[in-house]
Amino acid sequence: MRFPTRFTGATRNVELTGEAYFEVAKNAAAPLHVKVEGMDITVLGTSFNIMAYTDEDAIRTTLLDGAIKVASGQAQRILKPGQQSSLDPGGAIKLITDPDIELAIAWKNGFTSFRSANIRTIMRQVMRCYNIDVEYEGNIPERVFTGDIPRDAHLSELLQLLEVSKVRFKMKDTKLVVMP
Repeated sequence: MRFPTRFTGATRNVELTGEAYFEVAKNAAAPLHVKVEGMDITVLGTSFNIMAYTDEDAIRTTLLDGAIKVASGQAQRILKPGQQSSLDPGGAIKLITDPDIELAIAWKNGFTSFRSANIRTIMRQVMRCYNIDVEYEGNIPERVFTGDIPRDAHLSELLQLLEVSKVRFKMKDTKLVVMP
């Protein structure tokens, strides 16, 4: 995240790559603008989460309270509490009216969570949370997983949960190898 040490002027600008949860005080005279990979989110006062990792298929903004406007090029959407936007690489903004709010902010609440997620989706979270590289060996089955584990849990605890579903793991140098 990039922002000045002090906000001055008519707008407050922040640049983001990754994920952040914001609780923004209302200030109509100086709205907050969050810039993420070609998208601009205008905030007057609200609580929301942005998930904008470069290795994900979309940028997701989830509104908990207040109102925000998400814009990319000519496309724009106003979000109401309990809604989520999804910006695809082509610049299209999709409105999701019933997202899993708890899943969107699980990381903020200290959990690694997944719902009907395949092993590659889970491993992207593992790479970020445990700061490791992951590689795949063999034909990894397309199973889906649902679960929650505290973010302070050891990697071995998470892997034990996944191994119950016949996915195996081994460490190779500094990489976690996923095997069928």
